[in-house]
Amino acid sequence: FQYADDFFVALNLTRAPNRFWNLSIFKKTPNRHMACHPAAFDMYKYDDVRIRMCTSVTSRDFYVVHHEMGHIQHYLQYKNLPFWFRRSPHGAFSEGIGDAIALAAMSPTHLKRIGLLENYSSSKEDNIKFLVSQALSRLFLPPYAYALELWRWSVYNGSILPSEYNKRYWDLICQYQGMKPPEVRGERYFDAGTKLHIAFDLTYLKYFLAHVFQFQIFDVLCHEAGNRGPLHLCDLHGSVAAGKKLKVLLGMGSSKPWEDILEEFAGVKTFSAKSCLKYFQPLRDYLEKLVADGQLHVGWKCENNGFSTRSFIPTTIWLILILKFILSNIFFPL
Repeated sequence: FQYADDFFVALNLTRAPNRFWNLSIFKKTPNRHMACHPAAFDMYKYDDVRIRMCTSVTSRDFYVVHHEMGHIQHYLQYKNLPFWFRRSPHGAFSEGIGDAIALAAMSPTHLKRIGLLENYSSSKEDNIKFLVSQALSRLFLPPYAYALELWRWSVYNGSILPSEYNKRYWDLICQYQGMKPPEVRGERYFDAGTKLHIAFDLTYLKYFLAHVFQFQIFDVLCHEAGNRGPLHLCDLHGSVAAGKKLKVLLGMGSSKPWEDILEEFAGVKTFSAKSCLKYFQPLRDYLEKLVADGQLHVGWKCENNGFSTRSFIPTTIWLILILKFILSNIFFPL
């Protein structure tokens, strides 16, 4: 948490107040039942912001901490606004901002700078390994989120009937993710309902958009920081210019329409996947070469609908390549 706080201070942003350190929960209290899902809270007082997290000292939690501290920084930047504007202008903004900061924190260049990564030579092999690990954590969710929300809204509009809830759920999961359950799941099961966001009727599409938006944010900040190398190696640490740009995104809360805030920040009024493609370009090139050499098969078929990934538009084929590539035997050991 102190690493994450120092990261924001190095961008000339706001240090977490003493109240944050005194009132947050950073690890699980022994012999006490408590919710452990990481969450950041704005208590709607001037400097009362908190985090609840059962943290472990792992690379995964290092990432999550920076994400949650991104929320905290968001709260601190718009704390002077009237109460009604002290929230994110769009669900994808808050999640995307946290993930963009986590992207910066997990950059090999940054990890090497702070002494948490050794023997990283930035060779082609090292870069491919890093990008595969990033793809594993970031590119699996968008097709799932899309399939989940498509299922939900098809239920709402009546095109999916109660008698086929489970079948149609798995049809969509296969169609967009290329996954199926290990055994047949009949209608006595309600597998979609195991997802908290379905059971509690919470939107999930914001995570789909946030997984696109995070790269858009990161790209803009890296441009401000003067990055000239590959996007995945960008290190924002110490860039006051990037911090000044980030304040534009954080400080307005919901006082303007999200399209206007995005235009002021990125020069466009809509979310774009161009920066995501740019980030993973070296991996995309590598996978496409394997396909051209006949070493990697693209696509899958679903038994129920005969769907094949080859019907995808060319610009999205590379996402499927990553999924298949990870499961193949040709990849050198990580």
